[in-house]
Amino acid sequence: IPIHPEQDLSKATVFPGGSILLSVPLSAKGEVFGIMLAKEVMNTLAFQEKRMEIITGIAQQVALAIQNERFKQNLVESQRIEQEFELARQSQKTFLPAEIPRLYRWEMDARWTPARQVGGDFYDIIQLDKDRIGLVIADVADKGMAAALYMTVARTLIRAYSQNETSPASVLEKVNNLLMPDSQEINFVTAIYAILNKRNNKITYANAGHNLPLLIRAIDNQVVELQKGGISLGVLENIHLVEHEFTIQPGDILLLYTDGVTEAFNGLNETFGMEHLYTFASNNNKRTAQEFLDYLELEIKNFAGDTQASDDITLVCLKRQS
Repeated sequence: IPIHPEQDLSKATVFPGGSILLSVPLSAKGEVFGIMLAKEVMNTLAFQEKRMEIITGIAQQVALAIQNERFKQNLVESQRIEQEFELARQSQKTFLPAEIPRLYRWEMDARWTPARQVGGDFYDIIQLDKDRIGLVIADVADKGMAAALYMTVARTLIRAYSQNETSPASVLEKVNNLLMPDSQEINFVTAIYAILNKRNNKITYANAGHNLPLLIRAIDNQVVELQKGGISLGVLENIHLVEHEFTIQPGDILLLYTDGVTEAFNGLNETFGMEHLYTFASNNNKRTAQEFLDYLELEIKNFAGDTQASDDITLVCLKRQS
């Protein structure tokens, strides 16, 4: 006779000396792991009720043991995944510049803060020759491991083409054509490639769908958005990017950034925004490049509070000394 432990035995027809099959659920905190079956020989009704209490207690202990074992297995798996991501993060960091070059009468600094263990943002500083320095900032339109892998490919291609091409627009156009065969809808790259010529203090750049760089002028504290560029990389074949050039004056600051800055959220679901960034830049343009980024990071952190970052934040700052 099958009997569930919650069944009222007083209403069950049980014959002394007969056998019953107890079906006891194995559950803990609302999670069911299975059923425990126990065969019992019926003697007296009172004796059998006591036995059922004992068996039910055993079932509860078994359920807790199963739950603890699963928790341990999940913990081990989580630790393994965490270790793999940390290894990926360390590997990704090796693709970033090991150190910021020291330039006579110029200051330069950069920051890279992924929202997850690995990210899709990257920057690069490339010594092209004794007078020219290449600056790169880019953002892959995705997060996590897929974005990190795509970032590695894009960074490698930009570095490779920059060695032989003197035109930033041409470099990004060629990178785009190589990215296209493996590009997916979520995997496109916004990028800026700029070349600083220290001899004439000019910067030549091309913008492939990235946030507009900011030029903070020392003469009047004005914050100027540089001219727009073209479409992002990995969207269409044979794109044409417009190239721009300007002179950076003594005391001026050039800021390259990714959208993780302006789209940083606080607890009220408000974004940091361009106006906030403009105000900060105008009020802090007398600082060194390193101080400028230090204080900007602190400004974003204070704004966000305890709200976790939803996107990677990357910054590159170049300042011509007064």
